[in-house]
Amino acid sequence: LVYAHSESAFEEQSVLLKKLSCKGGTKSFWEYFQSNWVASKEMWVRYYRNMHPHFRNTNNRLESNFGKIKLDLDGASTMKECLESLLRFNTRCENEYHASILSSFESGNANCSP
Repeated sequence: LVYAHSESAFEEQSVLLKKLSCKGGTKSFWEYFQSNWVASKEMWVRYYRNMHPHFRNTNNRLESNFGKIKLDLDGASTMKECLESLLRFNTRCENEYHASILSSFESGNANCSP
């Protein structure tokens, strides 16, 4: 679905996903998918994204962060280790953000005349 090159390709794949997800009479996944993903398909389906200029907006930042997280993890990592790694990374990002805000604030004040 992500790589659908046309609206009809997206619809065809959606029909297949619906058949697979509704097998056995359970519709909870399909309902979730409809309300949370199909409603915002313009944001994640290639066909719809290509219709808008993206000004070189890529996922490089996301991939960079993902690579940093993976440095702490391997295939044998437990769920606890994964969560701890994510929390450490999040804390580090928050600290860096706050430090950059404080730094820019302090440098801005240093240039003020009395």
